[in-house]
Amino acid sequence: MGSEARTRLALAALLVVTLFSFSQVFDRGSWPGPALLGILISSAIVIGARRIGFGTFWTAVISIVALAWYCAFIFRRRDLFYGLPSRDALIGLWNSIRSAYEKSTLDYAPVPVRPGYVMLSVIGMWLATAIGEVATFRWRRPFIAIAPPIALFALLSIVGTRTGTTFLVIFFIGTLLSYLALESSHRLRSWGSWITSLADRNAETPGEVSSRLARRMGVSCLAAAVFSPLFLPAIGDGLLSWRNNSGVGPGTGSGGGGGEVDLLASLQPRILEQSQAPMFTVDAARADYWRLTSLVNFDGTIWTPLLGQPTAPLLGDTVVTTYTPTINEPLTQRVRISGLRGEHLPAATQPSTVAIPEEVEGRDNQDLSSEPETGTVKIGGGLVEELGYEVTSITPTATFKDLNRTAVGEAPAIYVDEGPIAIDPEVESLIEDWTGRFDTPFKKLVALQDILRTFTYSIDVDPAASTNQLSDFLLETRRGYCQQFAAAFALIAR
Repeated sequence: MGSEARTRLALAALLVVTLFSFSQVFDRGSWPGPALLGILISSAIVIGARRIGFGTFWTAVISIVALAWYCAFIFRRRDLFYGLPSRDALIGLWNSIRSAYEKSTLDYAPVPVRPGYVMLSVIGMWLATAIGEVATFRWRRPFIAIAPPIALFALLSIVGTRTGTTFLVIFFIGTLLSYLALESSHRLRSWGSWITSLADRNAETPGEVSSRLARRMGVSCLAAAVFSPLFLPAIGDGLLSWRNNSGVGPGTGSGGGGGEVDLLASLQPRILEQSQAPMFTVDAARADYWRLTSLVNFDGTIWTPLLGQPTAPLLGDTVVTTYTPTINEPLTQRVRISGLRGEHLPAATQPSTVAIPEEVEGRDNQDLSSEPETGTVKIGGGLVEELGYEVTSITPTATFKDLNRTAVGEAPAIYVDEGPIAIDPEVESLIEDWTGRFDTPFKKLVALQDILRTFTYSIDVDPAASTNQLSDFLLETRRGYCQQFAAAFALIAR
């Protein structure tokens, strides 16, 4: 085996170790396959382009185009047009990545194997492979080649579960040093023998080359030491907030830790980590459902809130909203926060007024705002222990007869899908069997409710990943907990 082959083998080992460090972040599932295949294809493209004689620019163009096609083929195959990515496929890829970024404020390791997260791992490993090949064998810059694997490995070690991290770090350092040693040997072979002359003091001797490299390394280390402290204190509020629970939810969609509620509902069952700690208490004339926000976006598996929705300061005590039920009655609630954290105030159905007593130090109504489209109420600075407030809600009182004779109204824009939701034909046929004989929309909804009530409620469900959670839930398992029932009902109803 020649020096180039040994160097490439060491680079491949470094990339594979980096890939498997994603095990510290992902929950159980088939996430390594797409990235591993991507490493092989990316490497083959760069090697082929170099052998043909393409320059760095065209190599990069070819690699990026191939990456887009590969992601479309793996994650949006149904949207391909004669094997080529269509506009819908590219939009779908972008939406998956954007959704993964938005959910990173909720998730902490181990995160569910969502398409967006897997896609980001594929993109990261593809680019690391391409940069490694070009930097090693074209630019002869090994420190550029190892920068992406080091950055990925460091990030995953920080945000990951830290299970087996010691072993991974040792293995990573071993492959890293092996690569540097073999790359140095390969580079020296390409330089040939050194011929030095003591008489020519201006010649670049090996010592001068080493000194120059040492100076560059020293300056880089000094810069990192000086500038890193400027950014590290802000990590908890930014990129790494999902690791230290300072985001707005506990992470994997299971509820629990830190008093923060995960604002999503998933068709994919997960291992639950439920807490028995009280979140808040309510004094009201009657019982009701207490809500934090509305989930309006669906990515094929998970319902999420409308992120980025503008909020409006409360005018006096009045909640700004664009929708209230027409048949309703008010319900006044006095709420006391205990363990709940985050920025959303619990309230029944559709809050209309919210007031914080003046005796609560450091809090007043100026801290409150609402989302007009959903009626969600938020408090600046977040919830604190023993915070009390009074909220009046408009709760629906319509009877079955009222709702059955009412036509479906015009929904607010946020609840209208931008395009059709893909559902398996077998599921569509099943839904038709359940609802086809009923003549009003409300009767159809009640029929769906009745059917779902025959399913088995259980928190002991298989958390394994699947490509079609709705079909699995409705046709096979027919068991789950609140998230599966609510997510499936909402999707079928739409």
